[in-house]
Amino acid sequence: MFKELKLVAFCSLFVFSGLSWGVDYGKASKIESARQGDIVVRYIKEYGSSCLIVQVLDPAKDWSILGDKKFCSYGSKSLMTDVSYASFEKITFSPDGIHFNLSVTPLALSEDELHVCFIPIKGAEIKDLECPDLKK
Repeated sequence: MFKELKLVAFCSLFVFSGLSWGVDYGKASKIESARQGDIVVRYIKEYGSSCLIVQVLDPAKDWSILGDKKFCSYGSKSLMTDVSYASFEKITFSPDGIHFNLSVTPLALSEDELHVCFIPIKGAEIKDLECPDLKK
């Protein structure tokens, strides 16, 4: 009985510890979505966060989340700790993913950087962030 009680306590700690792959929609500052064929792609921006959350949903399966990914870095830099400021701007949907500008203020005294970026999405697969162009 003691082993069962320890197992229940351990599972309760894990379940209620706040460890979750979900999104706290109460912190959302902007949510946009678009249909891409049989699926729906949406992005979520949260207050106080430099990250962008991208999700793929299936409306035919009670809007279940088929995939989600949180983008909090660019290259080797964390948008939360390695830059002074970062913002995902001018976000648009396309048949092959999400396009946007990533505005970054470096920690060192220099000009702001504006990167033209893209997140490819194929079916339920959300691929890595691509930023081939740098605007000044």
